[in-house]
Amino acid sequence: VTGDGRGSGFYVADGVVMTNHHVIEGYKSVKIRFFGGREIDGQVVASDVRRDVALIHAPGGGMIGLPLQTDRPKIGAPVYV
Repeated sequence: VTGDGRGSGFYVADGVVMTNHHVIEGYKSVKIRFFGGREIDGQVVASDVRRDVALIHAPGGGMIGLPLQTDRPKIGAPVYV
């Protein structure tokens, strides 16, 4: 949650959330709201406007990171992006 803006994101590591650059654009501090209404503070640590991605440091969420694959998938393998 940034001002009037809202967007989605997901934990990629302990205390690190990935979201879109357009969600946090112009902000250094953000609020992260979980389903159920709980909120924690986060700090934007990196952002790339061209790729439209951003990383937020958000400790205290109690979530584990979604595992990301860095190897190329085999032809025909299911891929989610």
